[in-house]
Amino acid sequence: MKIIILGSGKIGRTIAESLIDENNDITVIDINKEKLNQLQDKLDLRVISGFASHPKVLREARAEETDILIAVTGSDEVNMIACQVAHSFFKIPKKIARIRSIGYTEEINLFSKTCIPIDYFISPEKTIVDGIRKLIQYPGVSQIMSFSRRIVSIVTVDMKNDNLLIHLSVSKVQKRFAHLKCKLISIFREKVPIFPKDSTIIQEYDEIFFIIKTENIRLLMYELKILEKPYRKIMIVGGGRIGFELARILEKIYQVKIIEKDSEKASKLSEILNHATVLHGHVSDKELLFKENISEVDAFITLTENDESNIMYALLAKKMGVKRTIVLIHHGSYINLIKSGMIDNMIFPKQAILSSLLGYVRRMRSNISYIREGVLETIEIKLNRKNRYSGVIGKKVSEINLDEGIVIGAIIRNSEVIFSISEQKIKLYDILLIFITKKNHISEIYRTFKMDKDNF
Repeated sequence: MKIIILGSGKIGRTIAESLIDENNDITVIDINKEKLNQLQDKLDLRVISGFASHPKVLREARAEETDILIAVTGSDEVNMIACQVAHSFFKIPKKIARIRSIGYTEEINLFSKTCIPIDYFISPEKTIVDGIRKLIQYPGVSQIMSFSRRIVSIVTVDMKNDNLLIHLSVSKVQKRFAHLKCKLISIFREKVPIFPKDSTIIQEYDEIFFIIKTENIRLLMYELKILEKPYRKIMIVGGGRIGFELARILEKIYQVKIIEKDSEKASKLSEILNHATVLHGHVSDKELLFKENISEVDAFITLTENDESNIMYALLAKKMGVKRTIVLIHHGSYINLIKSGMIDNMIFPKQAILSSLLGYVRRMRSNISYIREGVLETIEIKLNRKNRYSGVIGKKVSEINLDEGIVIGAIIRNSEVIFSISEQKIKLYDILLIFITKKNHISEIYRTFKMDKDNF
């Protein structure tokens, strides 16, 4: 496919890096020539320097031949205008925009062909906030991803601190939790995802992925003896867009304090937030933390733009008695800090961005969770058209020939989750949860399912 990406910041780079690996023809537009040159030195793509929404610049990028335009500049307004120009001047079939302002995203009818022609919008900040909210809602797990209108979830549990599953076989784990309607689908071991056999033994430091009905998550946590008391006191470091939005949502339920070092920003947060306490100061100030009873804080969340600062703040808070630390991290190289027990949870913006975007760009009518830098992906595919999925509808799961590294984990049928699927015949309107370990498996899914990529 021919794709134009507007903006070469963190989000634009992340999207370009992922899509270039899937044999797409990519052009990136930005006014910053230095960023474009850095991107072109790293990736095999075309770059154009200019204003993202100008028709002349889009024409130079051959917009009239483009399949998808992805507008992810730092300005909501530029992104919206660019999509309007792409629609009116160049008839680009699909327009995707990054929209950060709640004032826009809450207007249901704003994005349509009769108003602003944006087919799909992404809000990485909203996705990140939702991920953090789930970790606070289910204290004790390391990651939660929801699918099929939250009927089913993927729950990740770290095998540390003498977890009771260590040294058990997968078959014994399945028997132990059979009543919970769940399935151990994957194990992350030494940075590599594996699809375990019944005889596979759980090891210390494994990361276990369960598929489970969302309503049973707390029961699973209870039986794993990792269910913690509900959180009450939350402290957030950083009053940027993510910090503000998180505080705005959490202050309705929890006792929230937010630390912001910029006095002007702190003052503005105090005016906007209704119940959260805004503290002007630096999080490295131990006196401030003692004064605010840091040892009583249940969840300490660091959301600055600097990975090293986020980690150092979290380590300091942990040392001072905080129960759980959640850290925003842009680079996956710090993942081992979780295994060491120094950090409890990490949130990766890259995962949030690509999880929001990939299903739509690939034209698969699917939701995707992008895990561990894309080493593992979970894809939810809705079989809503017989001619589009003729390769699998009517077949038993055991009759479908899939490459190693592709696994159908569960079937959602009429809001029920089916885990024992080997002899199940796949039906029209089923929803499949599929796990893949390599990006080239996407083409294999197209072939096996007999999906027409252009029939969107």
